[in-house]
Amino acid sequence: MIFSRSSYIKSWSRSQGFTYDSSYDYKLHKKYPYFDAVTRGQKPYAFNVMKGEIDYKNKSADDAAEKASVKAFDFCFTEIKTIQHNKRISRIDRTQEFSALVFDAFGYTFKPMIITPREMQIENDFSDLPVQQADPDVEDLLKAPEEKLAEKKAKADKKAQEAAAAANASNASNATDAAAEEAPAVVAAEEDPAAAAMKAEEAAQNATANETEKVDFNKTNPLSHKFNETFKIEAIDHVQADGVLSAALKQALLDHPQFFVDFQEDQFMVYREYTMEPEEYTEALQLGAIVLGHLPTALPINETATEDPKAAEKALDLTVFVSHSEL
Repeated sequence: MIFSRSSYIKSWSRSQGFTYDSSYDYKLHKKYPYFDAVTRGQKPYAFNVMKGEIDYKNKSADDAAEKASVKAFDFCFTEIKTIQHNKRISRIDRTQEFSALVFDAFGYTFKPMIITPREMQIENDFSDLPVQQADPDVEDLLKAPEEKLAEKKAKADKKAQEAAAAANASNASNATDAAAEEAPAVVAAEEDPAAAAMKAEEAAQNATANETEKVDFNKTNPLSHKFNETFKIEAIDHVQADGVLSAALKQALLDHPQFFVDFQEDQFMVYREYTMEPEEYTEALQLGAIVLGHLPTALPINETATEDPKAAEKALDLTVFVSHSEL
């Protein structure tokens, strides 16, 4: 099986115009110390290493044709777990393999951002892979639109009742003074408690309509909702993450929900947690070209985080990012 796979991976590499090296590379992980995927476990090495260039269309430059360097490889590492039972200590070694492609993004410097398919998160006692869990700041986003609408309507109705009660009390206390003053009939009608109550009710209805429109936004524009539901995004700079994750790129990622994408330095890695078949390598290569093509002309940076001393202390922490933008 190993020989057969190496043979057709080599054939695929040549079909893409890439160079191919079947020997073990024990130093490859040292070239990418910022990618978490290649720093796990012990005894790491790469094999079936392929190098080449891909063509892509730069959407920020009117679909200008450009090229980018790419390196694809299979990677192996050993997970070691020590178990103590009474006075006996046993050690379990398990070999893990996966495939990855690293794309060069010349001219960019990314703040770390990792896009993880939620279905690919693994939970076990052995591995240090991501654990599937509910994100508190995503729970409200994933709540059904009908539930949100009911909550908003209840709040608006309560505000309307309070406004109507306040208007009635105010008009009742001023009724004697208003009758003593000479004013047109139209003004008197406007000061009537019933008219004030109608105004308050109308204002409440407008408020409810506005809230309904906000709730329906996610329903009529479900891209961000579906994206957050499909992927867990962790980023250091949320402003930059929002700038990179355009609507077109989010849709492209949703079309390829089985890949991890890790942005670091001037590169990004597209990978899976097992060795890929040639057709999957082709799909990952296409996704990399799409990501390159949809990168903004310049990466935005959260300026407030650099100016705020407290924020600077957490500048190296990855936190969950929830995408809202539909632009």
